[in-house]
Amino acid sequence: MKWISTSAFFFVFTLFFIPADSHARDFNAGHRDMNREMNRGDQFRRDNHFDNRYNQERFENRALENRALQNEINNQNLNNQNQAPVYVAPQQNSNGNGNGDGDGDGFNDNWNDQGF
Repeated sequence: MKWISTSAFFFVFTLFFIPADSHARDFNAGHRDMNREMNRGDQFRRDNHFDNRYNQERFENRALENRALQNEINNQNLNNQNQAPVYVAPQQNSNGNGNGDGDGDGFNDNWNDQGF
């Protein structure tokens, strides 16, 4: 009788506990994966928020750098206005006449544009 009760226990153990254990492992594994995906989403949002703040700060710094550089260029241009201008000789056409309209092509730029 003890042998029958022992075999019946292992029979019930085989029918019930092993599928229940596998089902619990699958259930826990599924929820573990779901929690991992949710944590990945939270981490992505935190990282993306950090990246946006970093890019905004970098953009503001770049704007300030560009403004400072533009101020230096403007100051240099103001300083260059006090210097003597560089004389650029006008281009000559085939008759040796100067370029009157300033477009640099040598045509229709003076009174002698017919060529004589």
